[in-house]
Amino acid sequence: MSTGLEPINTAISLGGLITGSSSLFILWWKRRKRTFLIYDICGYYEASNSDTQGFTKFTATLDVAFFNDSDETVSVTDILGTMKYDKEQFKRLKMMSVKEIPEVFSANPTNLEEVVPFNVLPHESVKKRLTIEFPEVVFDALHRNPTLKFLGFLENKTPLYFQDEKKYKEKWIDNPPTMLLTVHVNAKTEFRRYIQLFKRGGRAASGTFFEVDARRIENDFRDNF
Repeated sequence: MSTGLEPINTAISLGGLITGSSSLFILWWKRRKRTFLIYDICGYYEASNSDTQGFTKFTATLDVAFFNDSDETVSVTDILGTMKYDKEQFKRLKMMSVKEIPEVFSANPTNLEEVVPFNVLPHESVKKRLTIEFPEVVFDALHRNPTLKFLGFLENKTPLYFQDEKKYKEKWIDNPPTMLLTVHVNAKTEFRRYIQLFKRGGRAASGTFFEVDARRIENDFRDNF
């Protein structure tokens, strides 16, 4: 169950109370009714020595499902993974005169020709495994999203979260890097999802239920069944 990129109704941080779409969490992917849905079953990374000294080879492996909730067959025609450096970390890299590196960078899956194009029939889902490689990255500077701790429900209906900003900054490297996955459907429409990448072996499956959903189901089971 996901603990990071969940829809945020209410969040408490050391900086004060943050609510809804007015917060910085508006950048996070929010679930909404769509005819085409991308959801990550599992996303993890491996980091190894790059051929270029001082850099890291970053390899992401994604088990991703594509759900078509329309009445027509759709075709996935292209897939792109995009990552970026944290703005403050990127400024530091530039000040250190690190060789020219882009702040934002993209790559197709290395197995793209084996994966696309593929069709998704009406009201069906298709699972694919994607491998996306970035041969030269500064691993410590990659953009990361904080993992929020779910506290419970406010008045039994509004999810409440806590973000410890101090701990987030102190344990920067422990927070999962984030990839933006963009999918081209029928060669004309783009669909996107943010996917947190956890170190191999350190993350359970995600899927379409978030942690808040599990707690809601438990409460409903306790009170109504």
